[in-house]
Amino acid sequence: VYTAIDAMHYLSDDYRLVLVGGYGNEEDIVAQYVKDHKLQDKVIIHGYQPYKLIPYYTNAANALLLPNNSVEHSYSPLKLYEYMAAGRPIIASDLYNLPEYLQEENSFFFEALSGESLARTVGDVFKKEYLVAKKIKNALNSSKEHTWQARAEYIIGIMNEK
Repeated sequence: VYTAIDAMHYLSDDYRLVLVGGYGNEEDIVAQYVKDHKLQDKVIIHGYQPYKLIPYYTNAANALLLPNNSVEHSYSPLKLYEYMAAGRPIIASDLYNLPEYLQEENSFFFEALSGESLARTVGDVFKKEYLVAKKIKNALNSSKEHTWQARAEYIIGIMNEK
């Protein structure tokens, strides 16, 4: 999340970063980081939200960010599938460890831990409308392979083979 905050230094005042989620005192630590970097006008922190509200945030976003900064840390595939189905551009760090799902065909990538690289990628996303539309379409198509229904059919198919 700090890379995303750092990226705001390189983006114009037209951009806002909305952070949703966190546990324990993470929100306070992140808020202090934002304050220390004088980015209170560009970073909005909503903290932990009930799961039922997450689609409202996802639908309100212009792009969705997966800023993984370690090959040892992973995101929930469920979050990834939700992002793919949201009809928004996905921006992920180049360390994202689910390459079978996130690819150049459906996502935009930036150099992990580089706010400057993330800012460049964000700028590219909003300049390349045709490419964005193509990647969103590809992500939507890929997301259909990962619904609960598709998973159930896959399991039933395996069971029927035995």
